[in-house]
Order: sequence, then structure tokens, then C-alpha cells
Amino acid sequence: MVERTPGESDAEMAALVERNGFALVSAFSAWGRARVHDGPDTLHVLSDVPDPAFNMVVRAGLSDETVDVAIAAIQASATSRDTPLAWLIGPESTPPSLGARLERHGFHREEDVLAMSLDVRTLRLPRPAPGLAVHEVDDARALATWAHIVTAGFALPSWAEGPLRDMTDALLRTSSTTFHAFVVRRHGDPIGAASLFVTDGSAGVYNVATLEHARGHGAATAATVAALRLAVEDGCEHAVLQASPAAASVYRRLGFQVRGRIEVRAWTPDRQVRRDRDPD
Repeated sequence: MVERTPGESDAEMAALVERNGFALVSAFSAWGRARVHDGPDTLHVLSDVPDPAFNMVVRAGLSDETVDVAIAAIQASATSRDTPLAWLIGPESTPPSLGARLERHGFHREEDVLAMSLDVRTLRLPRPAPGLAVHEVDDARALATWAHIVTAGFALPSWAEGPLRDMTDALLRTSSTTFHAFVVRRHGDPIGAASLFVTDGSAGVYNVATLEHARGHGAATAATVAALRLAVEDGCEHAVLQASPAAASVYRRLGFQVRGRIEVRAWTPDRQVRRDRDPD
């Protein structure tokens, strides 16, 4: 069992997980197809790509009096783009009734993800499993491979691969953020991927994915370890991530601790539902 680090409360670490995610979504503004709203009320991104991975609300600081108006306004903006939405409800989200209010506006509860953190200052990183090698993305070909693995690994629509590649390219190129992407190869074949976003001394691990046929060979662990190694080199104190309960065991073995939960809700405009059912 992993011991708690003295002085680190679950609430503090859960907030660190959320803040890293907030900063990453803010950085989406480097991509021309994303429109980021970062205000005291909400932090959300909307695009013209009809998938919730590109359209989401990640922070809400609303009151009981303003929440319904804010939800309806964001839904109207998404409807005008004909795009679905994901809304993340974390420990810092307000009001406490946000989940119930979103339910009234048609957001269904998709899943709960775990907010996890790790103190990297005393971390001992394992070596990759035999046959695995991890390379940082440094050219267009490697980026295309990375985007393909993440798209397939997360079962995103195949047409999302291009927008994901282009958005990641924008993140890699901007000088205002520190973003890295990694590809895992097994005996030369690309099978896994991950990314790292560094902000304010915390390193966020994202996009850990493995192609379905190659799972069970340690690719997710190798990708995460490569990201953590770079986090140490960048002088970070903590690594953070958001994991599904099914994937949490991979991160627990590396020393990550669960610090809280983030509720994910999803909504689709009626017009898109009709289009998907009857695509003309």
C-alpha cells in the first residue's frame, strides 16, 4: 500500500489535478478551430468538430441563481455548431446542485473518473518491458502515428484523427506551454501513446492509449513512465492524471494515489441526434 506524503491533503491534490486540466483546456486556444471561454463563471472550449473530446466544460463557478442560464447559453452555442458537449464536475465545481441542474437540461451521467496524483521527487522509475521502446514525437510522421493510436485506443470516430493531430501540433508548437507527446513501439511496431502537459510545477499525464491488439504488454506503463521521466527532468514536484476506474491499477502500481472523483456528463443537440439517425 502506498503511503500518503506528509502535508498533502486529498483536497489539495484533487485541486492540482483539476488546475492542470484547466490550464490544458485554456491552451486549446492555440488551435484555430477552438474557441475557449475562460471566465469567472466557466472555462469551456467549443469547436466545429462534432465530438465531446473537442467540446467541453471543465470548470464552473456558478450560483443557484445563474447556473440554469449559463447551462442554456453554452448549450445554445453548441447547438449553433451542431456539436455534443461533455461537462466535467470536479471537487471545485459550484453550485453543489450542478449535477442535478445538468440532468434537467438533458446531460446524462457518462462516467466518473479518478483524480490521481504522485510525488515525483522520490520516484524510482521502472524500465520498459522487453521489446518496448518509447520515442518523443518530433516530426509530422510521428505525430500522425501518435494521433492514430490515441484515436483508435480511445475508440474515437476515425474522422477525429485529423483534428486531434492538428490540435496536438498546435500545442507542441506554441511557446506559451510545455507539451510533449510520446509513441511506444514494440519490436518496432507503434502500439501505444501518451502526452505530458507541464504547468506551474505540475505535470499532467494525458492520452495514455494502447491499440487493442497490443494490450497486455506494458505499453501504457512504458508511456506513462516516459512522461514521468520528463516531468522529473523539467523539475516538477507532482504528476497528475485522470483515469477510468478500469485503468487505475496501471497508475497505482507506479505510486499514484486517488485524490477524488470527477463526474463526466454528456449532452447531444437534438439536431445532431436526428442527423445521426437519418444522415441523408
